[in-house]
Amino acid sequence: MAQSIAEQMARDMNIWSEQQKRDVDQIAKEVQSQMRQRVKDNTPTGPGKDGHLKSGWTKKDFVLRQRAGAKIYGVRSRNKPMIVHLVNFPHRIVVHGHDTGRKTQGDPFVDQAEAWGQAELDRRLDAYFGH
Repeated sequence: MAQSIAEQMARDMNIWSEQQKRDVDQIAKEVQSQMRQRVKDNTPTGPGKDGHLKSGWTKKDFVLRQRAGAKIYGVRSRNKPMIVHLVNFPHRIVVHGHDTGRKTQGDPFVDQAEAWGQAELDRRLDAYFGH
């Protein structure tokens, strides 16, 4: 039995929709890779910084909501999971459980890279969808 025009259109729309999902996911992964590189490039170096922090940056998806499959893309450290909070905000330096009496200034380089990533993703998706 031949397919009706409505059935054929529904099948074609489904194929088109699945392709768009794959394309958008690929665009997001490319931006996320660039975001990770920006964080690595801007990681502070100098005395006492052994490269352990710089080598630990990784890409990771954080599911914001299950509804509509929305995701937040970000960069986190696999070596030091709490480091994003520590590098973003000023805090007292504690070594082996003892307060050294010193403070460090925050450096929001991770947040800046993620803000760039959001703007870049928006720009690329606008270009993809022809806006």
